[in-house]
Amino acid sequence: MTLLVISALLLVGWAVLLEFRRRSRARFSGPITPPPPPRAVRVLLAVAVVLLPVGAVAVAAPKVLCFGGGVDTGITLRGLFSAAELECVGVSDGGYDFSGGFADGEVGESTRARYEEVLDRIGAQNDALSGDHVKVALLAPLTSPLSGPRVVHEVAGLAAAQERLNAESGSPKVEVLLAHMGTTSAHWEPVVDELIAMKDDPAPLLAVVGLGLSQDESKFAARKLAGAGVLMVAGHLTATRLDPDGPIEHFHRTAFANARQFDATTKALAAAGVDGTRAIVVKSNDAGDAYASTSAEAIADQLGGQETPYRFGSDDEGVLGNQFRIISDKMCGKVDPTRPDAPVAVYYAGRARYLSDLMGKLDAESCLRKVIVVSASDAAVLRMGGQDAEAAKAWKVPEALEVVGRGKVELYYTPLADPVVIGDRPRFAPLREAFAGHEHELDTGWAVMSWDALHVAVGWIRHAQAGDPDVVIPQPETVELATQATFSDAESAYEGASGTFYFDAAGDRVDVAGDQPAVVRLLPDGSARRIG
Repeated sequence: MTLLVISALLLVGWAVLLEFRRRSRARFSGPITPPPPPRAVRVLLAVAVVLLPVGAVAVAAPKVLCFGGGVDTGITLRGLFSAAELECVGVSDGGYDFSGGFADGEVGESTRARYEEVLDRIGAQNDALSGDHVKVALLAPLTSPLSGPRVVHEVAGLAAAQERLNAESGSPKVEVLLAHMGTTSAHWEPVVDELIAMKDDPAPLLAVVGLGLSQDESKFAARKLAGAGVLMVAGHLTATRLDPDGPIEHFHRTAFANARQFDATTKALAAAGVDGTRAIVVKSNDAGDAYASTSAEAIADQLGGQETPYRFGSDDEGVLGNQFRIISDKMCGKVDPTRPDAPVAVYYAGRARYLSDLMGKLDAESCLRKVIVVSASDAAVLRMGGQDAEAAKAWKVPEALEVVGRGKVELYYTPLADPVVIGDRPRFAPLREAFAGHEHELDTGWAVMSWDALHVAVGWIRHAQAGDPDVVIPQPETVELATQATFSDAESAYEGASGTFYFDAAGDRVDVAGDQPAVVRLLPDGSARRIG
């Protein structure tokens, strides 16, 4: 908004200058001619006449060029003077359509239309607010190719949670903001600065949910928010240590950390009689991807410190395919000669975007009879269903389902939240109702985790308000105290759609009764079956 105000002031100044010049010329055309102004003044006036409108256009352009997604002054074109991609980022109250930011081929028209529908719903729910309320922002890369259609599920879960929370008798009511960090989260800093500035609004920002993917940019954003004393509840950040230097203050997450996920899958494989000593680990070489690096560390711990030379580091299809072919060849040495039909395990510490390629190479390897591929929660994207053929093609979902259908390669993973695991929970019922006609969006787990994250954040905010009629809007310091009194132990656990849990001192999720993350197997029809 500030840029548009500056642009308007420059145009007003230009108009005043033009009027001044018109009146000056009128004076010089009269019977009495005054002495002309100094040459320097005339030059300055001439330059100002040209530069003022040019400056107004230049100042307003970063805002105006983003009006294609809607007239939302919270969205700005960034990347003009940096190495980051040029794109429209910022904070919206639901009036901006981010679906145009997806690259061609990433999602289909059905997903784009659904995205716009969900964003409009959040905008309408925000517009319906009256009186005192607070803000909670979803901070995320809202057009990431590593998220795909799941980001729509995430936002839809947020919209459903907002509607339910604001329909309850509790107060304060909540306005949901959408903070887009850019496709790769490269523009996280100016967006976080915008959010921090909202702490002093009449309707203050009291919490941030989402936080994006498990990568360095999310870590930097969380650190800066923590420094400003902003409460955070991440929905699907699973890196065991988002910040290797230690826990981030005010940070909590509703998802299982990678270490707990691979602990669960390792135990499930051991129970099935799979020889873990012959397993290999395939690791992404992306140093900035905490999801992949902490997955590899967690696997090494589970396998007794075993490291791996099997790495891949390119998303170029030809290079990637060759890397995975070399890895599948290496697996021949892991086959037990006394039991050639015994399954060999492959632990995958990388993004599911490339998982189908690896599975295809393993399936084609003649020396292998049976392979079990073990992944973490990102593999749930292969459950996206057939509702968006274009997105499924980008993620090679049909190829993955075809491979598991032949029976040689099996895929096990730990979902963040899957209806086959939590569908019978009474707390899951409102989600089924809210997603009537879009039930498939619950399969990836992002909608459920987003629902729980907003409920947790608002639960703390309302606990801080505590029904005191003299306290309409709680202070951030009081909200922080609420995190220490609520959802902080088994006695005050949060009963959510994804489970009943609380947060430890580091902000990690701890399930009541010590429940392990569930392990599921991907089936050829795109559904999942719980293991054990």
